[in-house]
Amino acid sequence: TRLDATAAWTEAAIDEALGGLPPHKRHCSALAAEALRRAVNAVTLHEGDDPVGFLYTRDGGVVTLEPPGAIWTIPLDINNRREVVGRYMDEEFRWHGFLWTSAAGFRTVDVQPGRDNVLMGIDASGTVVGYAGDTLLGTDAFVIRRGVVETLQNPFGYAVTVPTGISENGTIVGYLTEPSPSRGFILRNGEWREGAWSTRLKAGWAA
Repeated sequence: TRLDATAAWTEAAIDEALGGLPPHKRHCSALAAEALRRAVNAVTLHEGDDPVGFLYTRDGGVVTLEPPGAIWTIPLDINNRREVVGRYMDEEFRWHGFLWTSAAGFRTVDVQPGRDNVLMGIDASGTVVGYAGDTLLGTDAFVIRRGVVETLQNPFGYAVTVPTGISENGTIVGYLTEPSPSRGFILRNGEWREGAWSTRLKAGWAA
């Protein structure tokens, strides 16, 4: 199955897929290979199924979240309008961002086609934050407001910017890395702050 193929990825195959890693990051290939094996082994599904996301409804029902052609679906955030964002993996092992609404269903959101795209957070107005690229080598973070994409370029010189959420007042939080160690960031009203905060900051903490 496709899950078996995923679990069989080797360190060398991962390194090649990433286009090569610098010497001080070579250990990441081994960590990634082990993470893939553990993730696949942790998934208990019916024969032939792929991992899917789901949404509990207010009446106790369950909505399956599975974009067409996806082999792995990971919902990452939901707002009070029950709009869901996240990422899904296609059969070429490429990640795509997605937006799901009850009215329109799934919409793929790839800000930079050809790279991995991930939508990380969504606020009540439908503003979305995410990133494109590789969290080991370099990313381009972005915010989408009313259909307009704005790049989030950190002023500190980090190659990787990953927004992890956006609050109702528009505050964006996340983490920065490359060079290590990772640092948390808060972006409010156009002003960037970075510090030795948790790299898993959530938007509500900085609201």
